[in-house]
Amino acid sequence: RDEEGKALDGEFIVANRRAAAFADLPIEVMLGSRVMSVFPRLRESGLWDTYVRVAETHEPTEFVAPYRAKGDMRYFDISVGPLADGFMVTFADVTNRKRAEDEARQKQLEFAAANEALRAEIERRQELEQELSWLATRDPLTGILNRRALTDGLEKALALAGRYGHPLALIALDLDHFKRVNDHFGHAGGDAVLTAAVN
Repeated sequence: RDEEGKALDGEFIVANRRAAAFADLPIEVMLGSRVMSVFPRLRESGLWDTYVRVAETHEPTEFVAPYRAKGDMRYFDISVGPLADGFMVTFADVTNRKRAEDEARQKQLEFAAANEALRAEIERRQELEQELSWLATRDPLTGILNRRALTDGLEKALALAGRYGHPLALIALDLDHFKRVNDHFGHAGGDAVLTAAVN
């Protein structure tokens, strides 16, 4: 501890073979060694502060943490419990599980993105189909139903009227002397008259 009582380092008093293998030391060498000399990255990783907090509060904790070991980033499921004036750490390497979870999460994100792209494509195609349907059934100048759509609509209306015995009415409008308008004012004038008559 420093002059203010803050824990700066510790000493191994118990270690099993797995801990010694992880430290790459024989158990006999590990026991009595300073914690920071064996695991110098504990402080910078933030793990040391967590361990000390458990020792001071006597409240155990569990978490998964990354730790660079032998040049490779590994993930450990760590349990820390108070032990006299110190703490006891047990850990399990869960790197493979963590990588599998990360991969599954990435696949879910990719799947969600693919679903969104598919939804957008379906929506785009539906809009195109609606536009094509409109173009196929409407007069491009006035926007009213064209002859094909009128014929189809009349056939359906006649079938429904016949099936249910309802009366059916049809109103037709004829513009008299329309040819004269076209001859005198040209097709642009005729178009203007047709558009005005429809609106």
